[in-house]
Amino acid sequence: MRVYLAAGGTEIVTIKYSLVAIQRLGNGDMLLQAQGSSGETFDVQASTNLQTWQDLGKSAADTNGLFQYTDTNAPRYNARYYTPLPQ
Repeated sequence: MRVYLAAGGTEIVTIKYSLVAIQRLGNGDMLLQAQGSSGETFDVQASTNLQTWQDLGKSAADTNGLFQYTDTNAPRYNARYYTPLPQ
């Protein structure tokens, strides 16, 4: 994305997207996985309506950059949406 500055000139902004894999486990829990940087911390949020978000907690990526979070409350909901927010 190119940003034009008021004083003239431009800046380039690079936005990194990481796919999030979601898997329902045998007990109904949901496992979220994403790729980040080694030790990068993510704040995991969930929603049932995409308008109101609940903080579920924080989790850090391992030394290979793999982030994993298990939502043990998932079986209580018919549908739930997730977003891991890099900190």
